[in-house]
Amino acid sequence: MELALYHPTFGYYTAGTVAFGDDAHFWTFPERLSPTFGRVIARHVVAMRQALIDDGALGVDEVFTVVELGAGEGWLADDILTALAEDFADVLPRVAYRIGDRAPALRERQRARLARWFEAGRVAHLEQGAGDLMPRLEPVVGLVLSNELFDVYPHELIRWDPNDSSLSALRLDAGPDLEARAAARGPDPVIHASFAPTELRSDYLAALTPLTPRELLFAPGMDTFFAWVDAHLLRGFVMTIDYGGSAMHCLDPAPALPQLRVYPEPVAHTQTRTPAFVADLLLPGRQDVTVDIDFSHLAFAGRTHGFEVVHFGPQGDLCARAGIDPLDKGERARVVKRLKARGMGEVVAQTRAYETARGFATGSAGFRVLVQARGATRYTVGVVSDAVLPEDLWLVTGPIPAEHAEHIKATGDVASDLDHAGLRASRHERIAALAAAGVIRRAGRTPGH
Repeated sequence: MELALYHPTFGYYTAGTVAFGDDAHFWTFPERLSPTFGRVIARHVVAMRQALIDDGALGVDEVFTVVELGAGEGWLADDILTALAEDFADVLPRVAYRIGDRAPALRERQRARLARWFEAGRVAHLEQGAGDLMPRLEPVVGLVLSNELFDVYPHELIRWDPNDSSLSALRLDAGPDLEARAAARGPDPVIHASFAPTELRSDYLAALTPLTPRELLFAPGMDTFFAWVDAHLLRGFVMTIDYGGSAMHCLDPAPALPQLRVYPEPVAHTQTRTPAFVADLLLPGRQDVTVDIDFSHLAFAGRTHGFEVVHFGPQGDLCARAGIDPLDKGERARVVKRLKARGMGEVVAQTRAYETARGFATGSAGFRVLVQARGATRYTVGVVSDAVLPEDLWLVTGPIPAEHAEHIKATGDVASDLDHAGLRASRHERIAALAAAGVIRRAGRTPGH
């Protein structure tokens, strides 16, 4: 994944092969739901800043810094700053926006879209080499923000035995010249490697032991990320929006979708010796390689560095605190106007705006938001949080009642299962009823405790 996505010459992102948009490789919510998505996040920026002020962790005239990592083409940054300028003009002068991105080609696209904000000094790029996972940053108070970033962090497929201290990983065998390698790929592009676990990796796998997992897609960079956050975010928040779920979701042996995917999707292949999770990686450097992220790992890494979970749940939860309904007629009109300005016809724009708004607010199964904090106790998202830390996850320990059986797997994330079944509004009540009936229990608690 590292080479396919970030090789200096041939990497999908670093070389600028990536194509965002309705008729391109893939689309993102900030891009298709512009400007509403950015308006929602802007309200959270204001609420987070005020929480820090109320807690005495930030002076009224001090700068609140938003650090966006992996900013794509700059849609989210532009819409956040525009919303602040339109609705919170007194706050905007006290907000600094910084972007960290590994891809030089994308930094150029960001600079073009955000030209007025760069010229006004509101936005600046952080220095970051193509081979550097994290950018250079002076210590700040504020928010580290990302949307669909960790799904393109290089992952390992770890297989292990809880009774054995050794781990084994499967890695794609790729050389520096990806195009030549793709043209001359052999019948089995996988090598097996054993490695000594890092302390944090080992601690996390130990925390998962009650879940009896044997295989997990693991992103070592999440630990690096939080070590970086620990060193550079003095006080404030980390907001992660991505697709994935808790560790139970990521350990699901029969997921609704393959947890490692590529876009654009490949044509059928004839290789029979290639493992299923590598079979689609036929055009390294020309495809996005993406993984459902393990939010439990991110929450665990954050807690290790002093960040507590404020909220975890569907990304639509963000609308509650923001006071913005993406399905509101006026809000959809903003989205339609933006889509039409990009060349989309009226009917298609209206349809896309409604479908995307509905997906963001009430559907979007699989898309989650995790908010973690250091030094601010008065900020909340305003809705009930789902379980995310390993010891808080729900384990199915008894027969599932018939009325729930079609919605809940014996293994998997109960909240995510109900979400995918379209039962988002009632999932907390259903989970409470299952817990009271003794059908599910917390992973970190033995029966009777």
